[in-house]
Amino acid sequence: MNFTKHIFLFLIGCAGIMPALAQQTYTLDECIREALSNNVRIKNANNDLSASQHVRQKAFTQYFPTFSASGGGFMSDKGLLEMKMMPGEKISMLKNGVIGGVTATMPLFTGGQIINANKLSNINVEVSRLQRNQSENEVRLTTEQYFWQIVMLKEKLKTLSVVEEQLHEGVS
Repeated sequence: MNFTKHIFLFLIGCAGIMPALAQQTYTLDECIREALSNNVRIKNANNDLSASQHVRQKAFTQYFPTFSASGGGFMSDKGLLEMKMMPGEKISMLKNGVIGGVTATMPLFTGGQIINANKLSNINVEVSRLQRNQSENEVRLTTEQYFWQIVMLKEKLKTLSVVEEQLHEGVS
């Protein structure tokens, strides 16, 4: 009985100490690093930057020729086009066949559309990069403000506990 009582008291003591041991103190740099890695605005800005870089690559490919090919075949038991020329004579066309085609297009001059599209895509990449930097700076600033606000509040709590101790000493 006495042994279980000691174990029970030991477990209660450990349970009381565990929350104090589980707390971790973060530095300002750790807070900023965590905020940058977990912020949704930063992730969206990275996605926008990646998308604008893909658009720039797509715009660059407009300088190159494009090729397209198509083909088809058909078989029928009767001709698709039949004509009677004279009595007793009949012409049948398109009974069996294969159709195919290849097209190559070289962009020689399109009114500056390709050049302007490439310039705009480069500008879009730069805008996305600047927006990402702006989002990163805003997250850093907000994190620093919250960090120093917490530090200030903790110092105010220390001041309040000192004042409370002085009041208790003055009352006694």
